[in-house]
Amino acid sequence: MKKILSVCSAKLFLFFLFLSTQSFASDCLVTQGALDIGSGSTKSVVAIVDTCQKKIHKVLFEENMAVPFSEAHETSADQKIPEAFVKAQLPRMKELSQKMRQHGAVSIHALATSVFRRAKNGEDVMKKISEAISGPVQMISQEDEARLGYWSALAQRPPRQGEQVVVWDIGGGSMQMITQPKAAETGLTIYQGELAAVNFKNRVINELQKKDAKTQNSPNPLGAQWTDAVKLSETYASAHVPSEFQKLSRQVTWIGIGGVLYNSVREQTKVKNTYQVKDLQKALKKRAKLNDQQLGGDYAATDVTNLALVAGFMQALKIKKVETVKASLAQGWLLFQLDEQDDKQSNENTEKKN
Repeated sequence: MKKILSVCSAKLFLFFLFLSTQSFASDCLVTQGALDIGSGSTKSVVAIVDTCQKKIHKVLFEENMAVPFSEAHETSADQKIPEAFVKAQLPRMKELSQKMRQHGAVSIHALATSVFRRAKNGEDVMKKISEAISGPVQMISQEDEARLGYWSALAQRPPRQGEQVVVWDIGGGSMQMITQPKAAETGLTIYQGELAAVNFKNRVINELQKKDAKTQNSPNPLGAQWTDAVKLSETYASAHVPSEFQKLSRQVTWIGIGGVLYNSVREQTKVKNTYQVKDLQKALKKRAKLNDQQLGGDYAATDVTNLALVAGFMQALKIKKVETVKASLAQGWLLFQLDEQDDKQSNENTEKKN
């Protein structure tokens, strides 16, 4: 009888331990939403976040939609994002936020990037978006863009032992490169570039095709000028990218993220996740013959010049290959929030002790 009671007691103990563990685990989980309002597209993510383990537990919803803020700004006469364009996009933003809440997001935080920093009415547009999504919209610096992309990329693809990684992000309005040199005490090295999908496409139209990008939206078909476009990019990279990145060893791993490197170039080269310059050149030879309708998709106007942009930078920096990762500023922000909450709690505990 004592033996039976002992076994029953042990089982009850394990049962209550299981319940308490499950309760503790569920207390750590919260569903949050984040929006990356970029220059050419808006990316959303809803994820269950583990606040105890400091990680994204599960992604519940992701959706990207083309919202060409940068194109609208670049072609405006007053350096503003046109009011009519903004008015047309607000219902789409609202609908996307509703989808996010339907997938369980208890809060939505939006990040506004380069085009909002440049546009004269950037803050006014952010306020309108905030009202549409019923959540805060925060303008972040280009350095913050680089760091958030870095954290998101390395969460998806952690560095191997002894491996130096450069996370390279190109969007519609800006370009970032960020790396942790092997000498850890030097901190992160960041390149904050201005050349990106939209303004490079416009430079091709203005400088190579001798047309006006304010009235001519697309350079396609680019034709034989694709080689000149690659050279234009290569010359720019050689002149503007800091020596810290130009002198990197060929053994360094380059990880590409964002709309240009992960989506546009990877999909056009038809590789699974890693491409070389020869893959981009092969795609350019075929796709430079096509017009926007033949290319298809929401980003046809920039797709071919994206290939030239990346090929030129790879040649200038002697990048052997680019490994791509599906990372986003939105996921990076969710991870950053976890670290920030941890730091805040640590500071509060320190103040209590003092």
